[in-house]
Amino acid sequence: MRIKGRNVALGEILQSRHELELELRLSEERFRTFMNHAPFLTFIKDEQGRFLFYNQRMAERFGISLDAWLGKNDFEIWPEPIARTMNANDREVMASGEPIERHEETVDRDGAVTTWKVHKFAWRNARGQMLLGGIGVDMSEELSREKALAAANQQLVQLARLDSLTGLANRRVLDDQVEYEFRIARRHKMPMAVVLIDLDNFKRRNDLYGHASGDEVLRRLGAMVNSNLRATDLAARYGGEEIVILLPGAGSEGTRIFSERLRDSMRAESWPDEPVTASFGTASLDDATPSGRSLIALADRAMYEAKRAGKDRVVDYRELPSTEI
Repeated sequence: MRIKGRNVALGEILQSRHELELELRLSEERFRTFMNHAPFLTFIKDEQGRFLFYNQRMAERFGISLDAWLGKNDFEIWPEPIARTMNANDREVMASGEPIERHEETVDRDGAVTTWKVHKFAWRNARGQMLLGGIGVDMSEELSREKALAAANQQLVQLARLDSLTGLANRRVLDDQVEYEFRIARRHKMPMAVVLIDLDNFKRRNDLYGHASGDEVLRRLGAMVNSNLRATDLAARYGGEEIVILLPGAGSEGTRIFSERLRDSMRAESWPDEPVTASFGTASLDDATPSGRSLIALADRAMYEAKRAGKDRVVDYRELPSTEI
C-alpha cells in the first residue's frame, strides 16, 4: 500500500510538471504570437545589451531572420553613432529602472534614415536577471508631415508679410519696421533714411497697354529693388505704384547714391511696351524728425517735388524750397 501511494504521488508530480511545462510552452507561444502580430517593433535585451528576442515585424523591417541578431549588441549591428545613442538610452533605463521614451534612428542598406519613437523599460525575470524591453514606432511619416506643416505655416507667415505682385514687404510690415528702425536710430544716435519711389505715368501705361503690362513693370521693379538692397534694408510696396525703401545707417549722401544707382538701372532696363521712369523722394533723419512715419511723409513731399520738376529724378527733402519745408 505504501508503494502504491508513493507511485500515485509520483504520478501526480509528473502530471503537474507536464502541465506546467505545457503551460509554459503555451504561454511562450502566446507571447510570440502576440508580439509577432503587433503593429510595431518589439525586442528584449539582456543586461549586456544583447538581443534575446525581436518580433517578426522587426525581422521583416530590416530583412533578417528571427535569429540573425540574437546574442548581438547594437555595436555589432549599427554604425557607431547610432549604436552609441541606443546604448546610452539602454543604460539609462537599466540604471534608473524607470521607463523612457526617445527618438532613435536606424539606417537601411540603401542609406535611408528612419526615425523611431522608442519606449524602453526594464524588469527582473523569475531568475532575478535584469532585462530590457523595447517598443518602436516608425515616426518618419509623422515627422515628414510635421516638417511639411511647419514649412507651410512658415510660408503662410511669409505670404502675410509680402506683397504678392512685387515680392516686397507689404504696408503692415513697413509701418512696424519704420518705427522700430526709428527707435533704434534715436537710441544709438545713428543715421537713417527713407526713399519713396513713384512710377511716372503709370496710369497712362495701364490705359494704353492694359493692367497686365503695369503688373509686369511692378514685378520687375520689385526684383530690381530687391537686388540692390543690403541685408539690413527693407523695401515695401507703399501704394499702387509706390515703393518705400528703409535704409538704416544711411546718411543723405549715401541715400542719393543709392537712389541714383537705382534710377540708372531703371533707365538701362529693357521694359515691355515703352521705357519706365520714376520720381524719387528721399529724407534723412534729423533731430526734428518726430517719428518713422513722418520721415516717410517728408520723402513723399520730396517725391512730389520731383514730379513737379519734370519727373525721372531724385529730390531730397532738404532741397525743397523753404516755403515747402
